[in-house]
Amino acid sequence: MHQVQITPQDEQRIAAISARIPGWSDVKQYAFFKGVLQQLPWVKDILICGVYQGRDISYVLDIAQRYHPERAIDITG
Repeated sequence: MHQVQITPQDEQRIAAISARIPGWSDVKQYAFFKGVLQQLPWVKDILICGVYQGRDISYVLDIAQRYHPERAIDITG
């Protein structure tokens, strides 16, 4: 997978989500999900296993809303 650029706005969103939702995920996971959605446009169903409080799900939702508002993505945790 190609290197994904994390913008200052992304960093602000990561901090805001992390402040609201407990967990261990950080910028690395956000960048991973951003890359998946950028580079695999056919992905529309996502299963996240091992959900603690939902931070990863919130990251995916944030990325989808900000960068891919036209995509219908189903997430199961």
